[in-house]
Amino acid sequence: TSREQLATALKRAMVVKGGRNAIRLTLEKSKLCFQVDDPTAEACDEIEVEQQKGSKTGKFEIGVNTSYILEAVSAVEGQSIALQFNGSTDSIILHPFNDDDGTVSDDHLGLLMPMRLEP
Repeated sequence: TSREQLATALKRAMVVKGGRNAIRLTLEKSKLCFQVDDPTAEACDEIEVEQQKGSKTGKFEIGVNTSYILEAVSAVEGQSIALQFNGSTDSIILHPFNDDDGTVSDDHLGLLMPMRLEP
């Protein structure tokens, strides 16, 4: 996933959220949706993502603090980033991704805890 695309989508979600930090990330097939649930606005900004071979398919949702994930994404060096999701209540791991050889780097590791969101 392009680090710049991810950061831009997160910034747009922050504007719609109007200062509140909770956002729902929904991963389905090759799309990552940044869903904003608000009484006055509902929005879903999607970006294309590439899933690793052997990863689970199907719909996956997790709540995150928008400010924290944006800070973690901004700290990762390089043009691409790999997000590792293990479950909706498990931490998200962020790695730099090397587009040239398709590998993740352990030079930098970001760890982000999920937020519990209302259904």
